[in-house]
Amino acid sequence: MLKFCPVCSGSFNDYDPRSIPYPSLGHNGFVKKPSSIIFCKNCHAGIAYPGFTDEELAGIYFKGYYPKDSKASVILPKVNPGHYALAKGRWDYVKQFTKKGSAREVLSILDVGGGHGFFGVAAAKDKLPSLKEYCVIEKDKSLRDSLTITWRKEFQGIDFSVRDSLSNAGGKYDLIVFSHILEHLNEPGRILKEAASKLNEKGLIFADVPNQDYLFKENVFPHLLFFDKISLEGLFKINGFDLIDIESFGFDRSRKPSIKKSFVNKAEGFLYKMRYFLPEELLSVAFSRILKVSKKNTDGAWLRVIACIKEN
Repeated sequence: MLKFCPVCSGSFNDYDPRSIPYPSLGHNGFVKKPSSIIFCKNCHAGIAYPGFTDEELAGIYFKGYYPKDSKASVILPKVNPGHYALAKGRWDYVKQFTKKGSAREVLSILDVGGGHGFFGVAAAKDKLPSLKEYCVIEKDKSLRDSLTITWRKEFQGIDFSVRDSLSNAGGKYDLIVFSHILEHLNEPGRILKEAASKLNEKGLIFADVPNQDYLFKENVFPHLLFFDKISLEGLFKINGFDLIDIESFGFDRSRKPSIKKSFVNKAEGFLYKMRYFLPEELLSVAFSRILKVSKKNTDGAWLRVIACIKEN
């Protein structure tokens, strides 16, 4: 059994934590999977048990569980319009707070685990504030190569770089982004502290995580941590941040993914099939409305937080 909570460091020694089964589908024996989610009485965080070592996580993400496309290619929003709509919704949420930080007319962004780089694409297309620098942290080499090709071709006026780890990212940034990253980590506090050292004065940090997705997903593998507002707020405060805002967004968690014949699921599938024939703006608006990307909802599917380094 775990001795300490990886979110708040609270001890499990003086009580038996509440637990529920870990929602998961079969994985063809590739890797072990947790059997339960246990809950910290102190901060409310859910923790996958038994979890994975860092070496096992590397095997899941980078050694064959997830298929890789080894051929680098340009990544545009139409490749995955649903993901782009989500990224645009996150950017629309974040940009309203940038005037409270050091970024007023121009902005430098460090996107940790940036994947397709759609958060940066949304910022680059917006123009206000103007994106001057975008650095992506991405461990997948094929994605790094694709991102480099994409930004050299599509966004030549922006200082772009891609690194394989946070420690290899130099300089300081106005905004650091963690979009669906923290729930995959054994020690989320450690990466937040490392990120703090790369923030400009009055810089901002943004995180987006699932809102207790064990409540509405059939399969949460390989998530290790499960946040609600209390546990996410606690994670940031414990690690030296002041919260500026924390909200939940998106479709209601009562929407079950197993209802595959629902109107919403059919609409998503149709739009995805038609993505190369419909205008990009139409796709973005349609997916945003279907997923309710920018709608505040106390029972929404995602939690978003904006924070800054705590002043002494």
